Amino acid sequence: MKKHQPLAARKISVLKFYHRPLWKCYLWHHVGWLDHLWNFLNYPLLTTLTRWHSQGAHLILATGALEPIAKVVRERYPIFHDIVASTRSVNCIGHRKALKIKEFSANFAYLGNSYWDIPCWRSSTWSGMVNASPQLQRLGRCLLPQPHVFEPQIPGFLPC
Repeated sequence: MKKHQPLAARKISVLKFYHRPLWKCYLWHHVGWLDHLWNFLNYPLLTTLTRWHSQGAHLILATGALEPIAKVVRERYPIFHDIVASTRSVNCIGHRKALKIKEFSANFAYLGNSYWDIPCWRSSTWSGMVNASPQLQRLGRCLLPQPHVFEPQIPGFLPC
């Protein structure tokens, strides 16, 4: 006898793989993971960003997360001047994110943690990796001139 996947699981699979912005909306409204986000912050990174902010740097929170999530992070950490984030219809990652950041400044430093960040790193004048997997760190060292690496602060925690 073959077991069938529940309808809800099929709906989630479709949202996850074909409609990434809608998948993010689903997580935002139904899972409530934002409360746990604060446990995974990289404090050396936060210290560095706070120092840059005090020195007058214009910090932009550029994320593939939904805009409401980015606004909550910006409210919690008022060091960010602007936000570049996904909407319900546009997933702001990769080349789209790099183009949006360039609207603010052609010369920028970029910190990221995903393979989707490679276009942003290539467009930036300074690059850094935050909680990046060992494989991405190796790739980054090949592609980027001297990337700075902020190591994961929770042992064994690496982003998906």
